[in-house]
Amino acid sequence: MARPLIPRTPIGAPALAGVLVALALNLGGCAAKRPQGSGGVGEAVEAESTRSGKERRERGRDRAGADEAAPAPEPPAPPVDILALPPLDASSLGLPPLAGTQSSLDLERRTRVVTTFDVEADLTGVGVATEATRARIRAHLEAHPGWRVTRWQGALVAFERGRLAGTGEDEDTGDGDARDTGDTGDTGDTGDTAAPRPGAWTVGLGGYRPEGPGLVRVALLLEPWPGASPEQGSPLIVAGAPEAGALHLPAWALHGEAWAGWLAVGLRVPGEALTLEIVEASPDLQLSGTAEALARVPTDLHNLAAYAARDDLPRGLSLLLPRGEPRPRPRPPTVRPLEDGQVLVRARVDPGSPGWTWARFVDAQGTPIEEARVALASMERTGSSGPGGPEGYYLFQAVVPLAAPLPPGARVELWFLPDGEGALPRWLAGALVDPAS
Repeated sequence: MARPLIPRTPIGAPALAGVLVALALNLGGCAAKRPQGSGGVGEAVEAESTRSGKERRERGRDRAGADEAAPAPEPPAPPVDILALPPLDASSLGLPPLAGTQSSLDLERRTRVVTTFDVEADLTGVGVATEATRARIRAHLEAHPGWRVTRWQGALVAFERGRLAGTGEDEDTGDGDARDTGDTGDTGDTGDTAAPRPGAWTVGLGGYRPEGPGLVRVALLLEPWPGASPEQGSPLIVAGAPEAGALHLPAWALHGEAWAGWLAVGLRVPGEALTLEIVEASPDLQLSGTAEALARVPTDLHNLAAYAARDDLPRGLSLLLPRGEPRPRPRPPTVRPLEDGQVLVRARVDPGSPGWTWARFVDAQGTPIEEARVALASMERTGSSGPGGPEGYYLFQAVVPLAAPLPPGARVELWFLPDGEGALPRWLAGALVDPAS
């Protein structure tokens, strides 16, 4: 069984979008010189040549204008209905199993060991969000590059992204400015080349991202897990209450040969409008990712709920988004290979209204490649410059598992399905997959 399919050190350079440049050549006529001392014949020749040249230039301009006005042909609409697809089989993706035993075997002492963690945290921010403010809070999570709003195991969920160095365009603001775009209040790079730049906002399949030698998943559930989902039925995830200050978290020894020696802890804190859920697993479990998330996420939710309650979310979006977000320019989709057959897809888009964006791979003949699987793994609700959203281009980022490498000549496409009954998907962007990536 493969180890975690999580973006760590992508291989190769960013994919280069193919650019098609049309050159319109205006072939104007050259007027004949008027013969010295000539009369009507020379004037007639000059007039005819000048008129012919003018007509040719006008026809050339008309053709060039028609070429510029003609929209680029779009690929045919994909037949897959992303909202009707069944969930991915998480057990086949190499993700940490949400099952195990609460004791591990100590061979030296010939006994079993039970590990528990006691954590102090202020979780009241989770309970501040209400049903009345849920839609506004979701709009913020969609616009924030630090969160990826998607569907996972049948539920609408926001997975927190981490800043992973060397994974893409977010190492700077995209405008040649190397300042920090994070939430830390850092004023940015002051010219000291030793100062590290922030990494790109990235999260792996299933919401997991690296945390030391292990993994952590920080999620905000905007809908409950379905009863049949592994998350809902997992005994590993302990339920807490927003008013609870002290948490007693037992560690589990994960099942499976690939996870031998790994311990995991899970926590679920339900609120009125959303639920905070954290899962952390590691061969050297210290709960560093869990402690950091508990210290920050409830406070962020409290601040966000305050703006939403005052119906001040448009202003709150601008204030609470990282500096430099959203970006002033779009970026075409790029594809980078990861380990174990996964690829990392990134882009900057503005769909113009709320809805779902997803990736689609097609071969050189236009035939979709693993269409349903790619759509399920990549579907995301990004921000948009629609009602209440700041103008700009928002992060789309997904890790997609593939059964085989993409063939030569493959293209990546981004599609968008607006919210609303009867809405039809439309093409957002596309690019050739760089064979050197």
